[in-house]
Amino acid sequence: MENSLIVLKLISVVYLFVLLPVYIVHVKNHERTEKPKLKLALSIVFCSAGLIGATLNDFSLYAVFILLGLMLSLAGDYFLIYLESDIKKYTTGILCFGLTHLSFLISMLLAGGFFLPNLFVSIVIYGLLIYYANKKKIDFGEVKYALSAYSLLIVLMTVKALSMIYFSPYHMVSRLFMALGASLFISSDIFLLIYEYMDGKYKFRILNSIAYFTGQLLIAASLFYT
Repeated sequence: MENSLIVLKLISVVYLFVLLPVYIVHVKNHERTEKPKLKLALSIVFCSAGLIGATLNDFSLYAVFILLGLMLSLAGDYFLIYLESDIKKYTTGILCFGLTHLSFLISMLLAGGFFLPNLFVSIVIYGLLIYYANKKKIDFGEVKYALSAYSLLIVLMTVKALSMIYFSPYHMVSRLFMALGASLFISSDIFLLIYEYMDGKYKFRILNSIAYFTGQLLIAASLFYT
């Protein structure tokens, strides 16, 4: 266990203080131009951390679904490279991330069970999001329905992750990492929404990247403490 935590710390240092800053600088200097290799390198790193974590858990169902979610995110990251140039690949990316949240949600349901209040809170939050989008008259174009389904899944996943802080058989560090990772994930989507459909300023894309990649690493790292 001690050696695995050393590996996690080394991965985190390279990821957060080398790869991510380089990517952020690129985002700042080339606002609408993606850098696929660097973005996918970051995704491969959090998937690798998840694989190590799943190994430490002897590939329990909980760990397997977390790992599956991370790998689906890697696929989603690839397809979202074409966010502004290929609507079919963009839609496929949304599907991949929807399946990501479904995988994370299944893992947490296996670990902590189902609670009706989680569903109620999720529906309320989702309803408020739909209301806000309609009030602001945000036009999502051809991906409107795909994004609606995706939004419901990420809300369900995040609410469940936050409830796991109190209802989970795992170590508190693991619970906190999962909850914080999920919170950063949904925050990254909010920043991306603002960037793509509302404000358009590059600072929101930077915030999206920081929140997303940090959140994914935390979700992967949560497997090291179960």
